[in-house]
Amino acid sequence: MNARLSTAAIALLLLAAPSVHAADQGSQPDARSLEYEMAFRGHPDLEFRMYGVQAYGRKQYDRALVLLRRAAHFGDKPSQGLIAEMYALGQGVPPDMALAYAWMDLAAERGYRDFIVRRERYWARMTEADRARALEVGQSVYAEYGDDVAKPRFADQLRRESHNGVGSRTGYNSNARIKIPSQYGVQTVDGTLLNSLEYWNADQYWALQDALWKEPGGHVDAGELQDVRSAPAASSDATRAGDDR
Repeated sequence: MNARLSTAAIALLLLAAPSVHAADQGSQPDARSLEYEMAFRGHPDLEFRMYGVQAYGRKQYDRALVLLRRAAHFGDKPSQGLIAEMYALGQGVPPDMALAYAWMDLAAERGYRDFIVRRERYWARMTEADRARALEVGQSVYAEYGDDVAKPRFADQLRRESHNGVGSRTGYNSNARIKIPSQYGVQTVDGTLLNSLEYWNADQYWALQDALWKEPGGHVDAGELQDVRSAPAASSDATRAGDDR
C-alpha cells in the first residue's frame, strides 16, 4: 500500500471520528457521540470499523486488529481489506502474504473494485508457495468470516436490535451526515436513514453498501503496494479457487 495513503489519508479520515468510545475507554462520550450511537445501533460492522481505524491511525496495531476482526465478523468488507493490508505490511502481525491474499479475496467477495484491484496486486507479488498456501488458509478465513456465515450473523443482530425500537433520541440531529472512515475512503451515513427500513432490513442495508462500494468515485484510489516481497509477476489470466466466490 502506498505509504502516503497509510499516513496522510488516514489522518484526514480520522478528523471525522469522535475521539473516544465511552464503553471502550471507560470515559464519558463527547458531545458528538449521540450521532454515532444512533448510527452504530445494531450495526457492529460500522462501529468496530470506526474504532479499529482509529486505533490503526494511532499505530496501535494489536488493538486495531482485534477491533477490525470484530467488524469483519459481521461482514464488513473495508475492515477485511484493512486486515489484509496489515498482514501484507506486517503491522501488528508478522508479514504473511498468504493470509493477506486470503483476507483481500474475502474483502473482494461482493465484487467491490477497490478490493479486487488490491487482491490482484497481491497475487502478482506472491511466490508460488505463498499462492498455494493462500488457497489453503483461505478456507478457514471464509469459514469464519465469509458472507455465508457473516450475513446471517449480522441479520440476526440487526433483527434483535430493531425489536428494541429505532425511535429518535432527544438531542439527535436527524439531518446529520455521519462519516465512518475506512482505509479506502469515508462512508457517509445520512441521519435521515437511521429510522428507515433500508437501514434496518439486512437485504436493503447490503444493497446500500453495494451501491456505495461498487460505484467508482468517493474512495481513495488503490495505490501501489510497498515491496514487501520480491517475486516474479504472474500471468494476468492466472486462475485460482475462490476468486469469484
